Amino acid sequence: MRYYEAFSVFQTTGVPPKEAVMKSILKALWSDESGQGLTEYALLIALVSLGLIVLLGNYRNAIGNVFKNATTVLNGNGTPVQAS
Repeated sequence: MRYYEAFSVFQTTGVPPKEAVMKSILKALWSDESGQGLTEYALLIALVSLGLIVLLGNYRNAIGNVFKNATTVLNGNGTPVQAS
């Protein structure tokens, strides 16, 4: 919105021109949906990451045992330990 357009808004609404410009900018930003898809993907990635952090935190010992058993067997130092 140009300044003269804001001034005409001031004449019709009584809102000072700078406030009218700011109001029109905020209204345009509020109705703009161009970044909506990016925001949804960012939220989805954040939720999946949080789920993986919780999952790996709960099963860290079991996952560590899998790799320890694989290392033991590949080095030929024994048979794999069975989970109880």
